[in-house]
Amino acid sequence: MPAAPPPTKEMNYVLDGGSLSYRLPWPRGTTFDSICTMYVNYIKKFPQPTIVFDGYEAGPSTKDITHLRRSGGVVGAKVNFNGSTPVASKKEHFLAHANNKRRFVDMLSQKLQAAGCHVLQAVGDADVLTANTAVARAAKVVGGRH
Repeated sequence: MPAAPPPTKEMNYVLDGGSLSYRLPWPRGTTFDSICTMYVNYIKKFPQPTIVFDGYEAGPSTKDITHLRRSGGVVGAKVNFNGSTPVASKKEHFLAHANNKRRFVDMLSQKLQAAGCHVLQAVGDADVLTANTAVARAAKVVGGRH
């Protein structure tokens, strides 16, 4: 796991939530609450982070090919889980099912918000929202210096 850069008061961090979901390992048998705590602890190293997630709508998406590539062509089984449920499959297989991923992102977003993080979820693909958020946050910092 790469170390977070040293924090500065002038830095704003806009993190890609989709990429983040693949960054940390999920120890088998760990609960989903514990996994969310791992992400919160990792993200809290960044001062005032904004995390931007893709939206997971029903139906086709511009990210379908990316999701299929990440999963290695495996379509995971739908899992009925809550915070106390232990992880019983590989992260990649679990996240390969759109419903699992959507529910996990919702759970993680709630935990991040409770920890004081700013969380955004795009309607579909988050790339444009991520870029626009980064530009807006940078403009706020630059504007605050005048």
